[in-house]
Amino acid sequence: MGCADPVLVNCVIVSNTAYEGGAGGIYSYLGSPSVRNCTIAYNSGGGVYVFDNIFIQNCILWGDADWEIYDEGYGGVAVEYSDIQGGWTNGTGIITNDPLFTTGWRLGPQSPCIDAGATNSVFADWEGDLRWDDPGHTNTVSHWDIGADEYRDSDGDGLEDWRETSTGIYVNSTNTGSSPTDADSDDDGIADGTEVSNRTDPNNSDTTPPNVTISFPTNNWQWTLIWIP
Repeated sequence: MGCADPVLVNCVIVSNTAYEGGAGGIYSYLGSPSVRNCTIAYNSGGGVYVFDNIFIQNCILWGDADWEIYDEGYGGVAVEYSDIQGGWTNGTGIITNDPLFTTGWRLGPQSPCIDAGATNSVFADWEGDLRWDDPGHTNTVSHWDIGADEYRDSDGDGLEDWRETSTGIYVNSTNTGSSPTDADSDDDGIADGTEVSNRTDPNNSDTTPPNVTISFPTNNWQWTLIWIP
């Protein structure tokens, strides 16, 4: 980016390579970009290179080779409520913990980035999920998450909403077919997340449980059968 003041929102900038200087993530030259709720990770050649000015808010900068932010010193780097590997001395609300990514650079349920961001105009994440106040995390200043992904488990069943595809057909752990608004989609008394962890179908109340113990008291024998769907 050069000689411009763009606004980058909900961008996932990962696994890029810069061969001749600059950065594999963002190269800002003679401009004043704003970067909000972006995930910049595992780029070769650095994360963000700044020649002039930049404003970074609610962003993850993690795993980038060489450095996360490089400031040439000709302007100013303002950083708020971001997760930056190695930290950043001039900023507010900076955390330095592993963001605990899962599939597709999404946040895992124990990510320190959940409810750790600041309120801004980015009301939905990169997949269109609205900002959500996770009851399992204390809000730092708001219920905005840091990064491009907003962690959501609307029904509290241990499965993120994006995994629960509402098709009624279980494919795998990232396409469960269960409902994101019903913690027990098949009404069998077992939460959908527990069923997926146990490798049973959350859409079928008749699914055989994975571990069945059969005891023979007379001979004091005990067998455990492992069912693999």
